[in-house]
Amino acid sequence: MSQPILQLDDNILNRVKSNIPENTSPFAQGEDEEQYRFTSFICEYFRNRNALNSMPSSGVSYFVFIPPECIRDVENLGIGIASLRKNKGYDLPGKIFLCLDSSLNKTRVIPFSGNDDSVWNQLEEKLHEIEAVCGEGLFHAIVDYAIQTISVFLTEKDEYELLIHYGKEQERFSKEDVDKFSNEFHERETKLPTCGMMIWDHQGQYKLIDKAEDRIALRFTLTLSAILGKDNVSQETRGAHGRADVIIHTRAMVESQGPCVLEFKVLRKVHVSAESDH
Repeated sequence: MSQPILQLDDNILNRVKSNIPENTSPFAQGEDEEQYRFTSFICEYFRNRNALNSMPSSGVSYFVFIPPECIRDVENLGIGIASLRKNKGYDLPGKIFLCLDSSLNKTRVIPFSGNDDSVWNQLEEKLHEIEAVCGEGLFHAIVDYAIQTISVFLTEKDEYELLIHYGKEQERFSKEDVDKFSNEFHERETKLPTCGMMIWDHQGQYKLIDKAEDRIALRFTLTLSAILGKDNVSQETRGAHGRADVIIHTRAMVESQGPCVLEFKVLRKVHVSAESDH
């Protein structure tokens, strides 16, 4: 998926490094931006609470992203929370959170009670009810406090799951780690039409959709930011060096390495007609 640069002029390298921003919005504008931002803010919220030792030790919660076209259908359900993002002590287990924006500033909460199995069933049933009201499957995350994990369901059919462990310490990548992550991502998500990402227009012909490169960069950034933190990975930034698809900032790289600039290119098969050969 990636090839190492064999030689790079030191002056060019230093100029690129000097123009990489310390922190930017992790995700670029696009049709999938809000869902990726939602996941990023969910991860950051739980990492911050975990650092403050204010996390529950058991139970489960559902966080459901409500797209703009569905807000009117659910905006009166449950109880309103002015800004969950700022409230690091809110009681979380046994609740389904309807997130009316991607940054956890507008949220409705519906509580449930009972034993663990009963609450799981009630939360799942309520999710299906809300999806029926909205007329579509909804992007959502399930948080299990006993094992400190966030399960994010990324596709419309919920076939593929991103599992995030919010209790882990800050990781730092080396060049070898970046290569390993990139290769594993390619094997799991983009190598074949049977992989995780829905980027194929005609699977049998190995034909990609027009925006495949953008979707791959977004998914790559989301998955990487779940490991390194949303403030340590930026997608589609611009500077004097030009446009960079993904940047891993220095603080998320091992000492003496970083920042890391990644570019994404999709190789497409070009069909040439017989007439054009003449």
